[in-house]
Amino acid sequence: MLPAKLQFLIVMIASAINDGLRRKLDYVEEERRILREQLDAATGGKKLSFTVRQRRRLAEAGKLLTSQERLADIGCWLLAHLSRSYAVSRKTFLLP
Repeated sequence: MLPAKLQFLIVMIASAINDGLRRKLDYVEEERRILREQLDAATGGKKLSFTVRQRRRLAEAGKLLTSQERLADIGCWLLAHLSRSYAVSRKTFLLP
């Protein structure tokens, strides 16, 4: 059996991790709902855009994320965007 102080510390750490994951999951679920609405309303090859109400809903859900969680999401998006840009430029200009 672990000492009571160590058990308390473990519970506190687990609770903090759980809270962060719950906030992030709530944000992703709301984003998924919005994207689903967009796909249902989409026509042809037109670019999808968020309405003011949808952007507000995402912003409200995103405010609950910590700055570290938001930066991780932005970093993942940026990496994907840059890798796509690199692949397109390489295909267009470097390959015969």
